[in-house]
Amino acid sequence: MNEKIIEKLELNKILSMVAGYAVLSMTKEKLIAERPSANFEEVCRHLDLTTESDAALFRYGMGRIEEFPRFTDEPERAAKGATLSCKELLSMAALL
Repeated sequence: MNEKIIEKLELNKILSMVAGYAVLSMTKEKLIAERPSANFEEVCRHLDLTTESDAALFRYGMGRIEEFPRFTDEPERAAKGATLSCKELLSMAALL
């Protein structure tokens, strides 16, 4: 979609406000990069995700979303039998 149209509709401002609620940096980046779609299946999938998120947050009262640290090579090192630091172990435990 044309960037001028997105600016005229102020979609960029809306996405920036929504991204402000995201906890994970990857999620913020993906939200800001979202663009309208003409693909019917993709639109239906996004609407289903929105409905599911709404239900989880407001109907079932899910708590806040925890921030998970980015992993680089810790899982592979652990699988090979390497010794991880206490910080690395705690961050992997948070993911589980």
